[in-house]
Amino acid sequence: MNWTAAYGDAFKYAEINLAKSALFAYNVNIDAVKYLKGGERFPAKISQLLKECVKKGREREFGVDKRTLQALMKRVGYDELRMGGQAGNMCNVASSLSVLCYTHVPSKCREQMRLFEHPENILVADGSFKTPDEVGRKCDVPIHFVMEFGKGYRFQNAEAPTPNRLIASFNPPCAVLEIDEEFRRLAPRIIDTVSRAVISGFHNPTIGSDFAVRIKNVRDNIQELKRLNHNLKVHVELGDFQHPRVLKEVTRQILPVCESVGFNENELEQLKKALGIKDGMWKACDRICSMFGTAVFHRSSFSFFVDREESCADTILFGSLLAAHRASNGRNASFGDLEKFIKGIKVNTEGVKKYEEFRKIKFRNNAHFAPSLDVGEPGMTVGLGDCFTAGYFLTK
Repeated sequence: MNWTAAYGDAFKYAEINLAKSALFAYNVNIDAVKYLKGGERFPAKISQLLKECVKKGREREFGVDKRTLQALMKRVGYDELRMGGQAGNMCNVASSLSVLCYTHVPSKCREQMRLFEHPENILVADGSFKTPDEVGRKCDVPIHFVMEFGKGYRFQNAEAPTPNRLIASFNPPCAVLEIDEEFRRLAPRIIDTVSRAVISGFHNPTIGSDFAVRIKNVRDNIQELKRLNHNLKVHVELGDFQHPRVLKEVTRQILPVCESVGFNENELEQLKKALGIKDGMWKACDRICSMFGTAVFHRSSFSFFVDREESCADTILFGSLLAAHRASNGRNASFGDLEKFIKGIKVNTEGVKKYEEFRKIKFRNNAHFAPSLDVGEPGMTVGLGDCFTAGYFLTK
């Protein structure tokens, strides 16, 4: 298999097939990022969680109050502020590719609006749909304190086998899967011009005891938009669920009304438990596809999807290309950036080996695979899954 040529074909495919407009909801926040170098000191609870993340090389997210967040930012410090939240990240990815993005932002704070990278391609509901530079209120902004660590980072005798992060999330009530009323009112007016919608934020660790009501409100919102636009395709991206009951409710109310669902290896394990699936990775995704629709799996070395319909691998190859560019350059790519980047790509050897395993699996549905690109030590890990998802779904 000539993967370099396949990536080139995927780039050309995306240039032709990329969606012109898309809707992104429901979680947008600010990430305060701290790049851990060693010697950091944290409160006992955070130290315990960080040690677990470092030891396993996996992501974890947990909720904190505003006071704890402020203490972390003051005592530990942070290196940069950037756009956060799955919807916020995917919106920035898409806007860099000149996709017109209708974005659900419940807390329309000045600090948040400044982090949209291409405001000319983004519209936020504020009386009418406006570009972010026309919006700016004083309000409590959701901030997630992201503790990034690289491969080999040591913390309390634990050593990271891969790069990853621990996230401490502060979310005011309006930012916890609460549909903004202006967005609810205005979205139906433009939905007939939109072909894709990506929804996320269900895993929020501070979602609260009324989670079933909040999730039902989202389902009702999706169904209303799909009633107005029968061609609208909706993708739901999962996350690190701290509460299994919330994920169970998502499988009951949200997955049946969406065309596809995306997840990484940790999220797949959580989803399998919620659905009572005992199969391994390949067969589990095949079963999830049969139950709900397209199942999209992504991890650092490879990705694959299982689809009921005939399809091609160009979509996940393009998503992988976008994620690799961000990991390598620390920013989202335009098509011009990708055209230069693709000339020097190198395929991940672990992913190529995994492809041989993939080829032996007898899927009931159609399945396609993509080895990731090798960029060495990534400059960042936050948002790479979102980058992949935006690239995949906007070309699906």
